[in-house]
Amino acid sequence: MSGSLTPCPACGRETQTTEDGRCYFCGQLKPVLVEAPSTLTGPPPPAPSVWQDLRPQLVAVALSALIAVIGVLTASSLLLVVAAAVLLAAAVAKIVADGW
Repeated sequence: MSGSLTPCPACGRETQTTEDGRCYFCGQLKPVLVEAPSTLTGPPPPAPSVWQDLRPQLVAVALSALIAVIGVLTASSLLLVVAAAVLLAAAVAKIVADGW
């Protein structure tokens, strides 16, 4: 048995743990404690900059602006609607990717 008391999720008591990982009081298995992250994998990657994070949306804005200009020059309302749809799709994709 280990000398330290750890909480048992089954019975709710802080008890010692037997050699096979069970609660000394109720006999249920205790969860294995997760160790700290290893330094072998290295530090977490740095967070992306604002420009890297918004690059797909900026490309969508540029594309929709190009479609809108072509739509205005050719007097096509369909192209203006397509440009608005591209902007809307880019905004929805960003919201879904980052979480509401």
